Amino acid sequence: MPNLRPMSKPINEKRPNIEPWRWHLDKPHEVARFAAVLRQTDRAYECKTSGHSMGDTLPAGSKLRFRCTSNDPHVGDVVVFLAGQSDWIAHRVVFAGRHGRSQPYLITRGDAGLLSDQPILRSSVLGIVEARLIDGQWERVEAQKRTRRAARLARSGHFWAMRTALWIHIRVAVLFAAASARTWRRVRAVRVLPGTNPIK
Repeated sequence: MPNLRPMSKPINEKRPNIEPWRWHLDKPHEVARFAAVLRQTDRAYECKTSGHSMGDTLPAGSKLRFRCTSNDPHVGDVVVFLAGQSDWIAHRVVFAGRHGRSQPYLITRGDAGLLSDQPILRSSVLGIVEARLIDGQWERVEAQKRTRRAARLARSGHFWAMRTALWIHIRVAVLFAAASARTWRRVRAVRVLPGTNPIK
């Protein structure tokens, strides 16, 4: 399979001057058009990850294979999506909108994180991760591992708050994501909940 290197940027690497909660506001129509072109190819691509947001599911330096397809992602799928003009992120879908204002959006989260990502447009998804390379063999990406109760409660609370914000309006969700990230950065130096990685 060809290596995916159109931007010379590995998945999960973020530009330091772009806040994660501003992803979908960075020329979303151009992002959607580029993603649509790749999805029409129905081809599999291989690339390497960087960062630790997916924990043991996709450790930094993992080689993964994802397929650009028009299939709609489901909750539990790990998807590769475009964040802004040049960032490629691989995170797990935790919510797929079906009705009303939430219908065009997905909510994702890294397996090692506490906070849900801000909602992303379905049209920004490039494809669904099929497998990762382990000891020379391609293996399916495993389901998220069960974590400690404190981490589960924190994730659940933030997730439902994000869903509610999205139900009100996407910009409310963006503001909530921004406030959550700022608050977490302030408290992570004081205390880190067991079973989680702090946001960097």
